[in-house]
Amino acid sequence: MHLQHFHGFTDNREANCATAAADANGDGIVDLVETEPMSGTTMVPFHDNPVSMQIVNDTYPKASADGSYHYEKLFH
Repeated sequence: MHLQHFHGFTDNREANCATAAADANGDGIVDLVETEPMSGTTMVPFHDNPVSMQIVNDTYPKASADGSYHYEKLFH
């Protein structure tokens, strides 16, 4: 399972994908905490109940054999 969500800032700053330059501890992996300055905080999760705002959930979408999927949720 891969946790899926979008990142952003609550003050409307532009969020960008973190690059290899964000690897502050030099271990070759851009960890979640290292993405925050550039990408913002974890926001809405992409699972069956995004309104819950619970990040850990076992209903995240699964890709097809070709590696693609479509995710769409409507809530009020």
